Amino acid sequence: GGEAAREDLAVLALPTDPTPTNAEPFLSRRLANGNRDPATRIRVASILLQRGDTAPALVHAEAALAINPAHPAAARLVARINAAQGQAGRAIEVLKAARANAPEATSLTRLLGRLVLDHGVDHPWALSLLQEASRQEPGDRDGEFDLTRALYANGRLKEALSRLASPPTDSSVWSRTAEQEAFSLWTRSAEE
Repeated sequence: GGEAAREDLAVLALPTDPTPTNAEPFLSRRLANGNRDPATRIRVASILLQRGDTAPALVHAEAALAINPAHPAAARLVARINAAQGQAGRAIEVLKAARANAPEATSLTRLLGRLVLDHGVDHPWALSLLQEASRQEPGDRDGEFDLTRALYANGRLKEALSRLASPPTDSSVWSRTAEQEAFSLWTRSAEE
C-alpha cells in the first residue's frame, strides 16, 4: 500500500531523460521486484543510454512503449536510439504511431518534424509538423530553429533569413548554438 505508492511517486519525481545515474540501484531493485511499469523502464533506458548500452536501452524503451503506446518519453527514446542506429524510417514510424495515440504531445510532433526534415523524407510535411509544434509551444528554441530550417528546405528563403536575422534573445546555454551559427552562415552565403 503506502510504501509502494511512495516508491511510485519517487520514480515519477526522477527526470525521464536524462535520468540521474545514481538512481540506477533503486530502479534496478524495482525491476527485480517485478515492477515493469513504463515510468521505471524509461528511466532505466535513459541510464543505459547514457552509458552507451543502446541494445538494452532500446529493449526497455520499447517495453515501456508497448505497455503505454501514448508515452511520449518512451517514444522519443525509441526514436532517438533507432535514428542513431541509422534506422530513421523506423524512428519516424514509432513517432507517427505515438503521435496518433498522444496528439497533444508537442514533443512528439517536434521530434517527428525534425527527423522527417533531417532525413529528407518529406520537407512539406516536416514544415507542417514544425509549424504545428511552434503554434502549440511558441518559443521553444530547438523547435524554432528546426522550423527555420524547414522553411529554407521548402524554398521559403525570405522567411528563413528573416528568422535567422532575429535570433532568440535569451542568453541561456543551448546545445545547438554551433549548428545554428553554421546554418546561418551557410544560408547567407548561399543567398549572396
